[in-house]
Amino acid sequence: MFPIGLIMKKPNTLAPVIVSAMMIALPVQALERSLNLTLGLEHSDNGEKAGFDEISDTEQQAGLDFSLMHEGKKIQAELDYNVTRNSYDNNTQDDNTDINGQLKLTYEPVEGTAFVRLDSSTQNIVSDKTAIDIADNRQNRTITTLSPEWILRPSQGDEVSLGLTYSDIKYEESEQDSDRSGASIRWAHLLSKVDSLSGQLKYSDVQFDSTDQDYEYYQGYFNYTAALSKISYSIDVGYNETKRDNENGLGNVSGGFFDATFSYSGASSTWILDVGRELTDTSRGNNNTGLEQFSDFQNANSTVDIYELTTARASWSIKRICTACTFRAYLSYEEEDYEFLPNDSEELSANVGFSYELNRFTILSLNTTYSDFSFAGGGGRSDDYNRVQSHIQLSRKFGRDLSVQLYARNEKRDSKEAFDDYEEFIGGVSLLYALF
Repeated sequence: MFPIGLIMKKPNTLAPVIVSAMMIALPVQALERSLNLTLGLEHSDNGEKAGFDEISDTEQQAGLDFSLMHEGKKIQAELDYNVTRNSYDNNTQDDNTDINGQLKLTYEPVEGTAFVRLDSSTQNIVSDKTAIDIADNRQNRTITTLSPEWILRPSQGDEVSLGLTYSDIKYEESEQDSDRSGASIRWAHLLSKVDSLSGQLKYSDVQFDSTDQDYEYYQGYFNYTAALSKISYSIDVGYNETKRDNENGLGNVSGGFFDATFSYSGASSTWILDVGRELTDTSRGNNNTGLEQFSDFQNANSTVDIYELTTARASWSIKRICTACTFRAYLSYEEEDYEFLPNDSEELSANVGFSYELNRFTILSLNTTYSDFSFAGGGGRSDDYNRVQSHIQLSRKFGRDLSVQLYARNEKRDSKEAFDDYEEFIGGVSLLYALF
């Protein structure tokens, strides 16, 4: 393991706090920062999401939204976190704390040549995508990565970068904690002012805290990137492989690596398409990435395993319908192919949203999400199911610092097993106050 790990004993808990303190100490004029207090109250007619004997409950919410941004000569930093405490009057679910957010910090000790990057993200995830989405089936996962990099420029249009990485993955409850140390080398060549060609080789040593299924990860790919006036795209094509110690009786896994992003940005509409395939494991999962609307369903309660993750995500937003309204649509597909666990699954999700500005203080929003889950692994897992969520919200601003949201939401799940079916209606109110 690389020595970098020795200086990051608990980066998942310390990194955002340390960086926040460092940034607050900077001159006020060098920062963009905000702190919002949120308070909410919502009532559910089926707090346990049960198919029968429904119990109503009232949930109280209290949270903080905190963001910081700094653009300096040697330090660039961005921090955005939300922490929410949820409590239930009738104890239909356990009181819990949701944490979602990310930190990106870059230190440039030698301008244009040496970089030290610290990235940390926390996501509140569904631990078992076959089970009901309640507090007992959720937990926070934090992924923190430290990566120093050195860039050499042998010619005007070429650069070579050498990097080290150390990543620490921590779970609130599941025994999926791991760390990974590695190195990479990357070559990039500028073809013109708008496009470039590059290649990268990467190695990682992956170690798990609770099992001996450690492995080595190898990755190599070529990339082509172009950025035009309205269209940009980036395509990675290559190969990735995992190698285990044969003493544990498990084999190696290999396959193609692919990652492509296409985007279009016009005067009134934006299109984004992401397609990818890679090898990952139950600890890393989707690396806390993906569309915010769908990416929190994971399989983190099972034994450690390696699987091939295939994704396709598309988003579209348009303001051409009317001057005061915005239409958004999202589509996501994920396929997980496990080496030995019976967890193979497919998830297809779609989201359609519409917002209308009634006036400069009031916005009406409508949103519907459909998700279809299918499982091919057997092994006593729950049967396939689909879930539909419909949401309506009225937001009103009062002055510069205060806003109030009134909302109602209906959620319905249909599956082959009747005891897994449920329908829930929720109504609530939330208040947001900008402290600064």
